[in-house]
Amino acid sequence: MSTADEKPTAGAVKPESPSAVAKHPTTTAVSHPPPAILLALLFTGISAIAWRLMWYPMTHPSPLATLTLRNYCPEGAPPSDFLWFPASLGSWTTIVNDTLCLLTTCFELILRSPWSEISFGTAPGGGGREMSWQLLATVLPPLGVMYLEAERPSASIWVKYPFVWGLAYQNLGAGVVCPLYYFLLLVTSEPRAPVPSHRGEAVLVGLVLGYILPTVAMCYFEDYRITLAWQFFPLIMALFRDAWAFVRPAAAGEDPGYGDFWARMVQGLALAIGGTVHLMAILEAAELDGGYAKMWIAWERTFLPVEVPSPADAEGYLWHTVANFLKWDWIFIFITSYITGIFAVAQTRTARAKKELADIGTWTIMTGSFILLGPAALLAGTWMWRDDILWEEREGKRV
Repeated sequence: MSTADEKPTAGAVKPESPSAVAKHPTTTAVSHPPPAILLALLFTGISAIAWRLMWYPMTHPSPLATLTLRNYCPEGAPPSDFLWFPASLGSWTTIVNDTLCLLTTCFELILRSPWSEISFGTAPGGGGREMSWQLLATVLPPLGVMYLEAERPSASIWVKYPFVWGLAYQNLGAGVVCPLYYFLLLVTSEPRAPVPSHRGEAVLVGLVLGYILPTVAMCYFEDYRITLAWQFFPLIMALFRDAWAFVRPAAAGEDPGYGDFWARMVQGLALAIGGTVHLMAILEAAELDGGYAKMWIAWERTFLPVEVPSPADAEGYLWHTVANFLKWDWIFIFITSYITGIFAVAQTRTARAKKELADIGTWTIMTGSFILLGPAALLAGTWMWRDDILWEEREGKRV
């Protein structure tokens, strides 16, 4: 990163000066408080709590429950609609097909409840459509972080293959996996090297074509096959990203600083979508909850887990068990992504970061953004803040 006041001519690659390393010897958590051991305890502890709150009710239903996900997806023998991988390929296909059936059924039950007395806020704790919108939007900023950080030349092997983390998200829950990913990101990968411009552009294309458009299709079209195909979005994103990078390779003399521009574009898109989705979801939920004067009730019902009904109410018991799983998933995605974003800002070790983190106005804006624009917008804004600081630092500005 250059510390000179003059910017290089267009098309030139800005070399990193040796003095920059001396000025900022490291930006990882290994040598800058909080130490790695504390981060390990924090993030693994959050992951363990997430596992307990998310998975125990799903894997240990009441013995009195007469309706569970296994009624839709018998273990080892899912319906023929979910047999995407033939048994001739090996025994692993049984596990994969079974998992696809369970994941698809979860989202179909929440997005399109077959029970009118539960769906879309007509019962306390309902509102599956609004809740799903919020969850799917909140995933956008972490996906941007995951795929962009993998493109930095300094990225470690632990964060280099985001589609592997994405597939783990789909199988174990993002709320469980996110803390582990963020821990490894903080302690193993220095963010000083910018994302190459053509790769940053490819990540944006992959996010739009591999996640955003399939998600819109899943929510809009009432077709379980789209929901089933959506489960592969981490791999689809990677395919579109690499295809675009192949079609538009790096230009001669490309300025790597433009990678920071694409990083902010990715999070800017997430901010715009997250804020819009939040307003749509809360306004719809508020109307169903008895009017816009009761906006807090709608906010609470959309985001917070609720008490599961008695197993005697078979449909309500299953629906709310699945809904609570997704709500806890959202909660832990948000908590860990936000904490990591703040740590990432602090680890730039710049005067701007220190000043703005100590400013009460910063936290006031964050609180207002969370309430008015929703969790996805706050996460995207936090990571845009970090990327903007890194860009200014590389441009030689006083930050």
